[in-house]
Amino acid sequence: MSSAQYQTFSPHNITVLGGLLLLALILGEVVFNPLGDAAMVKPADTMEDIAMRLKPVVSLDAMRNSTNAASASGATASRTPDQLYQGACQACHATGAAGAPKMGDQGAWVERVSKGLDALIEAAINGVGGMPPRGGSQYSDEQMRAVVEYMAAESNEDMRNTINAASAEAGDGSAAAADDSAAKGDSAAGDMASKSPDQLYQGACQACHATGVAGAPKTGDAGAWSERISKGLEALVAAAIKGVGAMPPRGGSQYSDEQMHAVVEYIVAESK
Repeated sequence: MSSAQYQTFSPHNITVLGGLLLLALILGEVVFNPLGDAAMVKPADTMEDIAMRLKPVVSLDAMRNSTNAASASGATASRTPDQLYQGACQACHATGAAGAPKMGDQGAWVERVSKGLDALIEAAINGVGGMPPRGGSQYSDEQMRAVVEYMAAESNEDMRNTINAASAEAGDGSAAAADDSAAKGDSAAGDMASKSPDQLYQGACQACHATGVAGAPKTGDAGAWSERISKGLEALVAAAIKGVGAMPPRGGSQYSDEQMHAVVEYIVAESK
């Protein structure tokens, strides 16, 4: 072997060549393959991942619930205190169901009124005894104040005078609601004639049947309604009109037979 060949394949040259090859491999892996090992070990999408990507941003049910809530809010926004009373309070406070003090019963209200109007409003908002919060309604704090003032004024002369004086001083005319309920009742009756079954339900049935107060079967509870439904629709309508258990005739409302039939059909359809 010549001296030149020996120098080419010397141990030193081979070591340098091996180092250069190793460096080239490292650079090719790190610099020219930026995904590195992460791309190789990335797991496949699970069924849950795929389902989450396919899930709509807003569901049809969410849109429907939002629309219904907005509609209900708009429907109650312009109601008078008397109409608010008929909508969520009359069913119990006109009959004494579930121990509710009857509106106009001076003796039943005297102790409650003595605690002050603000205490009455707070109790109505938070719920007390068999009464659910806000009487099972979606009334705002302002609407709850208005309806409690109306009921207190109708049930206690001193409270009526106090509310009338405060209203006169404020100049908002709200006290007049306590003194001309008959005229408002006529107006409410006209509005009631065109109500849908769902609106009729909210007006006289929701307070008890949405909460189960006084043993009322909850709307949508198929188990609670199965035996009742088995008796037939006409039997249910007749019972609702005449009253049954703690439920007063017509649920404490002034609904006609046709309206009672419509609202019972609505509750049954929601509870099968």
